[in-house]
Amino acid sequence: MSDLLHSCSDCGHQISKRASLCPHCGAPSAVAPTVPAVAVRSGVGDGVRIGIGLLAVGLVVGLIVYMFNSVDADDRLAVMLTVAAIIGVALFVLYRKGKKAMERDRQATGALK
Repeated sequence: MSDLLHSCSDCGHQISKRASLCPHCGAPSAVAPTVPAVAVRSGVGDGVRIGIGLLAVGLVVGLIVYMFNSVDADDRLAVMLTVAAIIGVALFVLYRKGKKAMERDRQATGALK
């Protein structure tokens, strides 16, 4: 049973080797295994991002349907190219933001050196 306990370096009481703090004085245990630090992501949660993305896609689809119904057949190619350009720019911006966020996460966890 003594292999499960050790003495606290501050108060001398017997504490578990698995305890991270002494329950008597609150001193950190020298024997307890250290837990690696976990990077905390800040900002908006994934569910909110997905909801905003779906809302944006819905608005774009609605815009396309509205434009197709209000434009004659000769101008539909110009409308399609305009909408494709807008979607392309939006996807590029989202890609860059995602890439920067991934780099920040890697730096926070120490993956990039």
